[in-house]
Amino acid sequence: MGGALEAAGLPRPPLRLLLNGDEEIGSPASRPLIEEAARDVAAVLVFEASAEGALKTARKGVGIFHLTFTGVEAHAGLEPAKGASAIDELARAVLRLHDLAGPGAGTTVNVGVVSGGTGSNVVAGAARAEVDVRVASRAEAERVDAALAGLRPHDARASIEVRGGWNRPVMERGPGTARLFSLARAVAVDMGLDLRECAVGGASDGNFTAALGLPVLDGLGAVGAGAHARHEHISVEGMIERAALTAGLLRALAMEG
Repeated sequence: MGGALEAAGLPRPPLRLLLNGDEEIGSPASRPLIEEAARDVAAVLVFEASAEGALKTARKGVGIFHLTFTGVEAHAGLEPAKGASAIDELARAVLRLHDLAGPGAGTTVNVGVVSGGTGSNVVAGAARAEVDVRVASRAEAERVDAALAGLRPHDARASIEVRGGWNRPVMERGPGTARLFSLARAVAVDMGLDLRECAVGGASDGNFTAALGLPVLDGLGAVGAGAHARHEHISVEGMIERAALTAGLLRALAMEG
């Protein structure tokens, strides 16, 4: 798109392109490279898929936590009182964790995987849970962190260990991002398009750059539907439209200086 502008004799800002192959698993290797590449830039454009054509100006932060519950095994029929059930601790913790959800604040908590125990006649000595947390603000992330740190076993003989953390920080819609969207919307109007914006629960590498205080405009990629489903598809016409929109946005940024 930058090359198309140059070929047409139109201005474009200096560009730095970063292609990432591990985004879908949380960008464990590429995050430092992304943050380093973004430290001296004026704006970040992210070519994640659109939301039915809308650009993404806010994304939730994502926390992935692994909880391990350790109890004391005992025969469930002969000496149940000598045991401390890790599964009982897990069940109590699940209720407390789901109570952390705050729909009004955009916070969701999902205990998506649980396992534990060795047999129906054994007081469980171990159990595990995997938890997905989504938050729309840093304040909510701090609230959830405090609640996780404050988890205590019901039975003093049991223990709870919390591992994991925030896979993606929150991407909040700040003034810089709002300005970027206004520029993109003006370009779209000239193209005869009604460009929309939205906030989404999924995260992207744009979350990392937004956390650095940079203006980020996400969702400039494919237009389609059915994300992660068998009927997932993109529009070829939409790709042409997106390329034109991006070229126009780059020209607008260049003319801003």
